[in-house]
Amino acid sequence: MGVYIPNETKPSDCYECFCYETEFNMCSLSGKRIDNVRIRLDDCPLIEIPTPHGRLIDENDVKAKCVNEVFDKMGTVAITETYFGDEWADDICDIPTIIEAED
Repeated sequence: MGVYIPNETKPSDCYECFCYETEFNMCSLSGKRIDNVRIRLDDCPLIEIPTPHGRLIDENDVKAKCVNEVFDKMGTVAITETYFGDEWADDICDIPTIIEAED
């Protein structure tokens, strides 16, 4: 599980990061020692989310819902591009939101 902090930007280096532990010279998220705080680690655990963005949902939930719908209606798990219809848009709207859309 992760944490989303709205309106927070990814710092340009570890020294400016809220995850930098000055006392131990390490990243509090990764637990890695930081030798040069004026750069950002290549494997920095922070991930930027492009903005503005729409409502973010779980791709696995979408796939599972699609497979279940096709199986219920056709008796098979074979998904074809021609089967997508208006009702699928309603189903996708019912999938829980992970992160709300931005303006």
